Amino acid sequence: MDLVIGPVDYNGLSEVTSILGRTRMVISPLEPKAASLLDTNDNIIQSPVGWARQVDVMVEWLEQETSLGDQVIVIRDASLKGAGEQSSYLMDKLSAAGVLFRTVNSIKDIQNIKHTHYRVLIASDDDSFITKEVKEIGIAASIHNNITLYSTSRFRNCVGPDVFDLYTANTRMAATYYVDYDSEAVKRFILEYRSIFQSEPGSFAFQGYDIMKYYLSAYSSLGRRWFTKLPTFPGSGLQSDFIFSTKNGDGRENTAVRKVVYSPDLSISLR
Repeated sequence: MDLVIGPVDYNGLSEVTSILGRTRMVISPLEPKAASLLDTNDNIIQSPVGWARQVDVMVEWLEQETSLGDQVIVIRDASLKGAGEQSSYLMDKLSAAGVLFRTVNSIKDIQNIKHTHYRVLIASDDDSFITKEVKEIGIAASIHNNITLYSTSRFRNCVGPDVFDLYTANTRMAATYYVDYDSEAVKRFILEYRSIFQSEPGSFAFQGYDIMKYYLSAYSSLGRRWFTKLPTFPGSGLQSDFIFSTKNGDGRENTAVRKVVYSPDLSISLR
């Protein structure tokens, strides 16, 4: 079966999968919401990792790093705008995992903050609330040096140019995309891109390269019904990774998440 990469939007993907039927396998390259199409279409592969998987990895990471005596704090947005699908999923995930935590309205509500290590999550669907709390957490962490913030890619989009707040908050981020500019493979790609296009590669350039390389490699290496064998064919790209599993579903949804650490010394590392 041949493959088609794109369209990039939900409506376009829905239309194309209906038109092509089972004659082509369609790759969803950029739209996280397109994961819902997997339930009704068996000819689509979801490449971008959705927010729910990021939350799963974030909570697992929190569990791994929490030591005896640490306190897990959930800053919960009680507003109508903030109490949405993602915040509810986070709360359910924490409860299901048996994580002991207490909720507050703001990091400012914590008294005697210097007496233990605080591992903090923000349960909100309101970008402005997230931005405000990340800044407040960063301020508190820079004063007391005993706070770690756990987040998803959404937080990076929320803070925008104020990325400094992620560093001061000692942030752990479960991220869909991240480019390690110290990687030799990334350095080679940038040099080759510059020589061809006379400009710097952006996020879409890295993503396009990763998608084309991975899926064309799978298509040429795995033989007939290549798309059913993706769980046996993990891949690592410049900006994103590819891990398909039959643990949840039939192996057509990418579950690879990069663990990114923003440190107070303004360094970024992968775990």
